[in-house]
Amino acid sequence: MVRELPRASEVDGYNMMIYLAMLGPVAKDALPAIQVARIKHLALRPATMWAIEPDRRFPWLTNDPFMAMMQNADPVRYVNEAFVRELGERLRPAARALAQKIMDGSAGEVPQWAYGLLARFPDEAIGILSPGLAAPDIVLRERAVVALGYMGTAAAPSKAMVAAAMEKAPTERERRLARWCLREISRQTPSP
Repeated sequence: MVRELPRASEVDGYNMMIYLAMLGPVAKDALPAIQVARIKHLALRPATMWAIEPDRRFPWLTNDPFMAMMQNADPVRYVNEAFVRELGERLRPAARALAQKIMDGSAGEVPQWAYGLLARFPDEAIGILSPGLAAPDIVLRERAVVALGYMGTAAAPSKAMVAAAMEKAPTERERRLARWCLREISRQTPSP
C-alpha cells in the first residue's frame, strides 16, 4: 500500500487511508506516503495520521489554520467521530495524552468531537482531569470543569468532586461553570 498510495486513484487512496488507519501504529512507515497521497477529503489524511500515532498528534493541532478551524465542520467531524468510535482500545493512549494536554494548556482549540475521545475512556480522562478541580490556579480548575462537562454522562464518577469544587469556588462565574458541568454530567439521555 505504501508504494501504491502516491499514485492510487482517488477512491483507492481513500480506501488505503482507511485500511492504514485501521492498522494503526504498525503502519507508521506509511506516514510519508500518506502526506503526499492524492486525497481531497479534508479530514482523512490528518485522521489517518492521528490513528497511526494517536498519542503523538491530534488533527486540530496543525500548522494549517484552515484545517484547525474545520475540525467542527460536518465532514471533518464525521470522519473523526467514526475513528473515535471504531478504533477502540488503540485510542486509550490518545485519551490520556489529550487530557494531559488540556490540563497543561497545550491542547489548543479542542473540537467538540475530541471530548468524545475522553468520554470513551473516562477512567483515563477523569484520573488526569479531576485533580485540577482542587488546584489553586483558577485556569486549571476551569480546564478540568470544562473538559468534564463536555464529556457529559461519562464523567459521572467525578460528580461529587465537581460539586465540592463548586462549593469552594471563590467567584459566581466559577460556580456557574461548575453548575453547567454538573448539568451536563447528569443529563438524561432521551428514551427511544
